[in-house]
Amino acid sequence: MIRINLHPLAIDARELEVSVHGNVLTVSGKDFDLGQIPVGYRLPASAADPDVFVYELAHESHGFEVTLIFPIRWDDPKDMRFPEPIIVTSDGPVPLPKRSIMEEFTIES
Repeated sequence: MIRINLHPLAIDARELEVSVHGNVLTVSGKDFDLGQIPVGYRLPASAADPDVFVYELAHESHGFEVTLIFPIRWDDPKDMRFPEPIIVTSDGPVPLPKRSIMEEFTIES
């Protein structure tokens, strides 16, 4: 089990793509083997990748917990600005909050 917390940050960056395969967390093409962290230990985000993680990466008896930097715009919907934690229990892509199609386009008059 991996608990993924999202830390919204208004930065100019592409949207995240996150997936899980076993203990490997892939974030926008970068693989992070969380299984390298011993049970009961916490790794500072700066030791893993400070451009991807904030706070720390933890390996507890029930699983892992990480907090990812989540790029947003100032006008993104509430579920992107205040995202709920994501609990991952199976391999594959991780669903993240997204903008609606209509919010991707602006109509100028």
